[in-house]
Amino acid sequence: MPRNPTADPILLRDMLNAAWAARRFAQGLDHVGFMASALHQQAIIRVVGVVGEAAWRITPALKTSDGTLPWPVMAGIRHRIVQDQIVSHRVVYER
Repeated sequence: MPRNPTADPILLRDMLNAAWAARRFAQGLDHVGFMASALHQQAIIRVVGVVGEAAWRITPALKTSDGTLPWPVMAGIRHRIVQDQIVSHRVVYER
């Protein structure tokens, strides 16, 4: 699928909004609380998937211009969520 450079700002905003949502959802949760709450798990996994999807769609030019973000890791988590549908809750919690 060709990447659209004009979509990069929208995708970056989506990533930022989803990241902030994940932080809000996880606020006050420790690992035990996260593992005990299916609601929190599903909410956080959903927004982590949004971050990964947007990271996957960002143009290569933008990805190479910013070497500080782990683009392959973000997109890889998205692929695991969407394709495998098997998510290690520990991996999501630690990210």
